[in-house]
Amino acid sequence: MNNSVQSIGFIVDGNRRWAVEHGLSKLDGHKYGAERVMDVIDWAFELGVKQLCFYLFSTENWNRTPIEVKALMSLFEVQFKKFAEQARRKGARIHFIGRKTDFSPKLQKLMAELEAETAHNQQIEIFFAVSYGGRAEIIEAIKTLRPEQLANLTEQTFESSLWSAGLTDPELIIRTGGDHRLSNFLLWKSSYAELVFTQTKWPDFSQEELQSIIKNYQQVRINKGK
Repeated sequence: MNNSVQSIGFIVDGNRRWAVEHGLSKLDGHKYGAERVMDVIDWAFELGVKQLCFYLFSTENWNRTPIEVKALMSLFEVQFKKFAEQARRKGARIHFIGRKTDFSPKLQKLMAELEAETAHNQQIEIFFAVSYGGRAEIIEAIKTLRPEQLANLTEQTFESSLWSAGLTDPELIIRTGGDHRLSNFLLWKSSYAELVFTQTKWPDFSQEELQSIIKNYQQVRINKGK
């Protein structure tokens, strides 16, 4: 497929409902979902996509049960190391965006190490949104600006202060799981993104569906003369 899509955001929804449907634990659903993230990275790499952003853990997700949150933190520790191995193979650069100080010192250290280790990779960039919320991102960006910057504020200056500053505005934002909302994801960056909502739950999201979404997006742009 001749691909012109360079940046895609994913709201990875449906892991827990998928697990219930398959008689599995919620944690198992998250484990299968994490494996699907790795698959999507491989598929997108083959298609020539340059940037991906995955909404893995929102600021609101801290309100889940302590047992589930603790299990997710343990899963992150394991999965981030797997992401690092994949990044080495693909020449991928990893970014973590969000309020990283919400995590344990151990996870903060791991995230910093993975960002540093992959900082010079250029084949594809992967942004993992963790303890992320679009409203919080905007508020935190405002807090970093000096009075003289606020007095002459431009979109470019403001955007450079965002957690997601290095992410190109996504052409596509894909949400799995059936809900039709952004759920506080990339509120600034999504201004002109094409929004795609699919009933497919994240662990069942396939290479064929990704290709179909990209093909449909390209056809729409052709029809509009873009």
